[in-house]
Amino acid sequence: MAVSVAAVLRRAGLTPSIVRRGTEGEPAFLFEDGTAVATLYEPPHGSPHPLWGVAAALAHADDDLVLVVPCDLPDLTADAVRALVDVGGPAVAWDGDRLHPLLGVYPRSRAAEATRTAASGGSVHGFVADVPRVWVDPAAMRNVNRPEDQG
Repeated sequence: MAVSVAAVLRRAGLTPSIVRRGTEGEPAFLFEDGTAVATLYEPPHGSPHPLWGVAAALAHADDDLVLVVPCDLPDLTADAVRALVDVGGPAVAWDGDRLHPLLGVYPRSRAAEATRTAASGGSVHGFVADVPRVWVDPAAMRNVNRPEDQG
């Protein structure tokens, strides 16, 4: 699924990287054309937390603003991605009812804050509480966390 999401980012005119747990040297993720998706690795840490990936993405960023997208959005569209990126500043996806804090644009200057929040087991929603909301089609934000969610 990570490659599918990365392909959507390419269609939106972006150059995606995948942040993953593990160690360097694991098999690369490949686009359909055979090119490898750039891969970043989370540093080893204690308990799992969604912000570890965000922290790694922000810490490795070359740009001041970083689009963060989870790999479990099979219906994500290039239009949804552009809605966030085209704001030109921090933005978090919102469907009019709920936020999707792992789908947003964040300044790389928040890497240490994401690390602290993850290390303390803090709230992902708290991390994005002050970030401007951008409406994104709810269908594009559908999460697939288990095989039975894919239908």
